[in-house]
Formats: sequence, structure tokens, C-alpha cells
Amino acid sequence: MIRSGMMHTVNLSDTTNSSQWMWDREGSYIDSVGGQRFETTLDAGLINDGKSLNSDLLFSNFGTAYDRLLYDRLTPENSYSVLTANNRNTFGMRNLPVSNYTTNQQTNAEGFRQTANENAALASVQPGYPTYNGVTHYSDGSPVTWCQRKMFEDNDDTIGIGNYNPMLELEGMGYTRANHVGLNLAANYPEIPNGALAQQYANAGLQVRMAWVNPQAYITSPARAGSGHVASVVANYGVYDPRRGPRISQAGPTNGEMWGSQGFGQKNLYDAKYYWAMPENMLNELNDELWWR
Repeated sequence: MIRSGMMHTVNLSDTTNSSQWMWDREGSYIDSVGGQRFETTLDAGLINDGKSLNSDLLFSNFGTAYDRLLYDRLTPENSYSVLTANNRNTFGMRNLPVSNYTTNQQTNAEGFRQTANENAALASVQPGYPTYNGVTHYSDGSPVTWCQRKMFEDNDDTIGIGNYNPMLELEGMGYTRANHVGLNLAANYPEIPNGALAQQYANAGLQVRMAWVNPQAYITSPARAGSGHVASVVANYGVYDPRRGPRISQAGPTNGEMWGSQGFGQKNLYDAKYYWAMPENMLNELNDELWWR
């Protein structure tokens, strides 16, 4: 019998199939967790020994490989549920239920989510809206986008009109591009270490901004290749998954509420930074205190 590369499928709903595992190399199995079907390989000797194929067996014999399979193939909500129930690695996922937050925090957070999404629908932040010089499209033909202008609208409605000058260039709002905002946030505002904590801040009703500075940007040019991106983080009471990032409200090629990975792109998500956008008077007090230290 040629053993190399042999594969065999076992349907877990039919326990008699275990008798078909006769060789001691590798076989495949199909399991179902949370309604999702998937396939991987395992040592058929386990089945030959009369062991039934179940999650306990898979966790005990395949450990991190089975953890990864669940994480890769199931929705974050389903994989988090299964992995935590079995005390397994959750790959940075965290559950942030609404019960973790006070009523006042929830009210503030949900109020900002609504405001931010309303701002995403404004005519002045839609793709192709003219710049101050009348430009509607980038040199590559794609429409001009307005992530920074939308963030300024969010700032006006929450931090306060004119109360976010440290985000702007000295020449003013009309000269401030997304990359400028990202650089000025980094220079002037408290950084939040990671997306999970940024999501928790937003869930508690605090103002959080997310920024990706294009490392190859020509920040004085309208060229699309030089564009960074900024967005506001909004509440999401549920499972946080690092692959999705926090929930955001943005303007861009697509406006509205979405996951950070959708707005920034999967690659840029991991290079993005998060900042607590506190009012300027609080920011000055904080910086003064830090200076004295």
C-alpha cells in the first residue's frame, strides 16, 4: 500500500466512519464548530486506538495548530467563544461587553457614534468634493477624499470648535492634510498603546483618533500615492479582534462606519497609531505637568 500523501475524510456525524481509519500516516477530518466547516490533518493512529474525534482530543493533541485553525476559519465571535471556553490562546481577541461601562459612558459613546456617522454623510466630505483649488480628482483619476475634513467635523461637535489647533498646520485647516494630522497627533496628544485599548477608550465615551502616516508621503503634493489616513474610533461592544482593529467612522473612498482594517487596509492597520483627542485646555495642563517632571 502506498502511504505517502494518502488522505481520508471522516464525517463526525457518523461514528462508524472511525473504523475506516486503517493506516498510521495522515488523514484529514472535517469538523463543524459554530456552523463553519473546515479541514486539516491529524495522526490516524489516534483513531485506530479507538478514540472518538472531538474537540477535547483535538485540543489535547494538536494544541496551537487547532487554536490557529479555529481563529483563522471562524468568525471572531465564534472562535473567541470556543477558545475561551477551552482556556486556549485567543490571539489578542478580547470581549468588551456593554456591561463593562457605565450608563453615562455608553450614552456619550453612542451619541458620538451617531454624530460621527452623520458627519460621514455631509456633502463636503464625499469623494470628489472639490478642494479649495477646485480639484476633484487625483492625478491617477480617483476622486479626492476628505478623511481629515471629516475628522475636523467630528472635532467641532465633540472637542469644541477651534479647540483642536494642535492637530493643524500653522497655515490653518485648508493646508492640513491627513499626514499632517497624523504627525501632529503624534507630537501633541497622548498615544494609546494599541487598538484594543483604543476601543475601550471609545467604548467609555472618550474621543479617540486613529492615524496612519504614509512613510513615502509627499505631504505638500496632492498625489494620491502620498496620502495618509485618519479616522475617529467609535464604540463597539463585543469581541475585539486585532485583525479587524477597532470600529471607526471615516471619510475616504467609502464613507461611514466600518472596521479599521476596512478603512485603513489590512497592512496599514498594523502601522496605525491611536491618540486620545482631549480638549486643548486639558492637553495644555497635561503637557505642563509632564514638562515639570
